[in-house]
Amino acid sequence: MIERLVLLTLLMIATVGCDAANEATPPYPNELAEHVEWLRSNATPIMHIAPGSADFADLQPVGRAIGDARIVLLGEQSHGDGTVFLMKARLIEYLHRELGFDVLAFESGLYDMDLAWRRIVVGEAAGTAMRRAVFSIWTGSQEFKPTIDYVERAARSGNPLELAGFDLQFTGTASRDSLVTDLEGLLARNASLLPADPGWQEFRAMLSGATSGSWYTTLPSEPERTRFGEMLAKVQADVLVLAQQGSDTKAPFWVEVLASTADQVANFVDYAANGGQLSRPFSVRRDTRMARNLLWLANDPFRNRKIIVWAATYHIVRDIEAIRLENPSSGFSYEGVVTMGEVAAEQLGNDMYMIGFTAFEGIVGPWFETPRPLSRASMPSLEWMFNEADLADAFLDFRDLNSGGEWLRSNNIARPLGYVNMIAVWPRHLDAVIYNREMRPSTPAIP
Repeated sequence: MIERLVLLTLLMIATVGCDAANEATPPYPNELAEHVEWLRSNATPIMHIAPGSADFADLQPVGRAIGDARIVLLGEQSHGDGTVFLMKARLIEYLHRELGFDVLAFESGLYDMDLAWRRIVVGEAAGTAMRRAVFSIWTGSQEFKPTIDYVERAARSGNPLELAGFDLQFTGTASRDSLVTDLEGLLARNASLLPADPGWQEFRAMLSGATSGSWYTTLPSEPERTRFGEMLAKVQADVLVLAQQGSDTKAPFWVEVLASTADQVANFVDYAANGGQLSRPFSVRRDTRMARNLLWLANDPFRNRKIIVWAATYHIVRDIEAIRLENPSSGFSYEGVVTMGEVAAEQLGNDMYMIGFTAFEGIVGPWFETPRPLSRASMPSLEWMFNEADLADAFLDFRDLNSGGEWLRSNNIARPLGYVNMIAVWPRHLDAVIYNREMRPSTPAIP
């Protein structure tokens, strides 16, 4: 997964001698001082990071900024941002309890998350079901536990928070254990002849291998993949007819699952051809399919409902090609990259509200790795300005900038993508940012 404007040059002004009025020269340019003061007056302080407080007064400005948008996308910098996980848990509770958002869609498998929710509905603990479906980068984290606990409480109340997924990948044991048999059940109850086809058992075995992830390590031969693709196309055709006829309520869901499977198979092949490395075509294919899945969720099963999206900021930004590294010496660029957020926004527009996160300093890292120090943000970055404005944790709406905030519609340095300094007109890419002065890492979940 790939997780991570003209350059704004502001020169430090050295302290010089006093003038007749004995006034010291400002430590940085007047224009930058104005930006700091604007942030001090216009960014909204967040009083609590972790969930647990029944008082959401500090989040009311977030709700006003979201307005009528019915899909709120919550990003994260690196998948190792414990402070962000806690903040997202509190935002989810606020959006659900106060603003009527009742679907929580994860950057995890479309099938896996559907099965997780079905199991929760019939009484399985949310923790058990989610650990079999959501990427372990989250479920293995202690800072993710408040989200699991809230889903559990809501599920047993009169106001459940329904789970969904939009990733084409098979992200947990749920798909490995049940996808093939669920597919066969769909075909059997609709009298499909495909399970009696001589090639079915080979197809079945290969699909089981795909759901277990074995294709990443042992790619089937080209003739095997050809036969698999031919059978998959037949299954897709049968299921599409069922969906068009309306003869099985789960058929539209399976149309999406099978289309996702076809794209994931293509990514298996791309991964092997690229020597076990993630390539740009892999990334574009994944994000494009995730966008299609998210659009299907928004327009079909949840078309009259409000959705919270949990994903990496990389996946939710718009127009990522226009974002550049502050230091381009590595040769890296986002040229040719397409993100889920960009594709989905073409249809949903302002129905989507995208919130990124960023931090001034701290420690970062996923729960299964040794955490690393996060260097202090440097002048003249947006994070540095937040710190100079004496803000500990704050929300800044990019959609409706108050008078004096026009500078944010020009190039600025910030690091909401992988903590790497990048140059962009950030309101072009995100609708808001949540700033934390200190980032703490994701830590292993306590049994």
